[in-house]
Amino acid sequence: MSTGRVLVLADAHLRGRADPAQAELVRFLAAERGQLAGLVLLGDMFEYLAGPNRAALAEYAPFLEALEGLPGLHVFEGNHDFDLPATATGLRGARLHSGPAALELAGQRCWLLHGDRMSPFDLGTRLLRAALQSTPVRQLRDRWLPESALFRFALSFAAASRRGRWPGRTGEATWLRRRALRALRAGGLDTVLFAHTHVGLLEPWPEGLLANPGQARAGGSYLELEAGAARLRSFPAGRLLAAHTCRLQP
Repeated sequence: MSTGRVLVLADAHLRGRADPAQAELVRFLAAERGQLAGLVLLGDMFEYLAGPNRAALAEYAPFLEALEGLPGLHVFEGNHDFDLPATATGLRGARLHSGPAALELAGQRCWLLHGDRMSPFDLGTRLLRAALQSTPVRQLRDRWLPESALFRFALSFAAASRRGRWPGRTGEATWLRRRALRALRAGGLDTVLFAHTHVGLLEPWPEGLLANPGQARAGGSYLELEAGAARLRSFPAGRLLAAHTCRLQP
């Protein structure tokens, strides 16, 4: 449980050491270190990280090292980063979530999810994810395939499988928002937090708040939760984009 200031970041899609967004994230976390009660990474911080791939971990080492020792760290799987290695630098002190979870953050009762595979028409993505996390593919990925070649291929494949390029994916943002709203209306929550769309959102409803941190890259956004308030800020400068005072459930 985090009662102080909590930041929520998502969808940076870091592509390794050569990606300037990684250095920017490291600088951002260095400036925030010591001011946080918690940090939530709501999926797809990495363009590809699955299993104990040492080549991928080396490419993401600056960001992972910046996470080391941060308090209240929660890391959620996305559709580009899953089967996360719990013993890796930066992740060994985190709570890893393979699916949606209920957490209390900054005094707010929250339900959190990345938000992929929400559309019933997105059969291709569902089948792909099931295949990638099947036992034979996991064994092939983690034991037999060359790690550097696998990482390079995965980055290329990720770029080719962007949202909107596959049948069934064009309407997934609508389905995700519907799912989040159903959870909020079910009661017992102050806020539902989701990501995946890369679009920041603070949307109040009588039952509570729908919120999306947007994309943690230059020109994007992140969420700040503190003392019953939610603020959407520009990334990385922190300019206030929107704010809402949450009416907390009794």
